[in-house]
Amino acid sequence: TFNLGDLYKDHIFFAVEQLKSMHAKDGLTGLDMTTEAFLVWKNEFVRAKRGGTPTSLIFADMDDLKKINDNEGHQVGDAALQEIARTLQRATRSSFDCVFRNSTKADEFGILLPGTSRHQGLEILKRLKEKLSTLQIDGPKGKVDVRASVGMATLRADQLGNDPASAFERLL
Repeated sequence: TFNLGDLYKDHIFFAVEQLKSMHAKDGLTGLDMTTEAFLVWKNEFVRAKRGGTPTSLIFADMDDLKKINDNEGHQVGDAALQEIARTLQRATRSSFDCVFRNSTKADEFGILLPGTSRHQGLEILKRLKEKLSTLQIDGPKGKVDVRASVGMATLRADQLGNDPASAFERLL
């Protein structure tokens, strides 16, 4: 027999799953959002505690997004955000690291680097700075420089504490 209640349950389940996936990925860059990065972090937190390994996080804040949007248009600003996202992705170990876009600040990004010491993270940061220092995209008036300020934080396993949320906040 046909049960209308089951049909509604299926539709509600499907709608909830769609909403979850919309919030997991950024529509412009295709990157994970902060909420998805935190879910990755929760698993890495357990692994880091158990294995005694450090975790680093590189953060990047795009410079002058408002100025680019105002002077070149929002399409160029979007292209600049996409180019930074691609650059961050190319700087990672694809199967280990998690590149994400900040859910609340559109011009901020992060790279979660599980099992990465401060020294290793600084090497990645150095290469990333070099790549970010030469980024350009085409705008309607010519080439547009795309820059980002970057930094890094590292937590050793003994600094993680017992709460993955507070450890994640300290990394950010």
